[in-house]
Amino acid sequence: MSDGRHLNILTTVILVFFGLLIGWNLYKGITVREIGIPGFTVKFGPGEGSSPPKPTPAEEPPTVQLPPLSRPEPSPQPEPLTTTRSRQQPNTVRILAPRNGEQVGARGVVRGTSNINDKSHVWVLVHLKLLAGQWWPQDKPRVDANGNWEALVYFGGPQDIGFDFEIAVATFDEVAEKEILQYHEHGRKTGQWLPIHFPEGTSNVDIVTVRKTSH
Repeated sequence: MSDGRHLNILTTVILVFFGLLIGWNLYKGITVREIGIPGFTVKFGPGEGSSPPKPTPAEEPPTVQLPPLSRPEPSPQPEPLTTTRSRQQPNTVRILAPRNGEQVGARGVVRGTSNINDKSHVWVLVHLKLLAGQWWPQDKPRVDANGNWEALVYFGGPQDIGFDFEIAVATFDEVAEKEILQYHEHGRKTGQWLPIHFPEGTSNVDIVTVRKTSH
């Protein structure tokens, strides 16, 4: 009976010790530990040396390479006419009437002077100032022996009242004059007087701006 009491005391001591050891580990926050006694092994927490599972990273979307954006090329703008050319010209022309800012009607006479030193010809072209690059050749001017010239010109239709017109005069060689004559021939045959670009001249280009106020 004494031996049985001793066994109970020993068992109680082992259980108390085992409980204290578990409580101590929990208190210290140790979650990975293996406690064993002969014939009795206890594991709590994940196994030693193991690590918690790592979260699976989200898959990144594939990178799409876009072609570089191309900028549209600007449309070429008509070169504005100036009263003089960049290179020296053999001839000179000038508009004397009308003057800048004068008022005109449906048509009018334009007068001026010229100094021609080759076989060039004087021509007058007119357009609505808003229509850059589009010109309407007028009837061929009459030029006297002193180089004075005059031409009858037309300033659009009734819908153009209140708008500015530009009158331009220059001299042209035979090639450019042929283009102007073809314009007149086509207009007489078809009744359609389509504008042309200002031909290359052999003189300065003199320009006067007028305002249409009646028709």
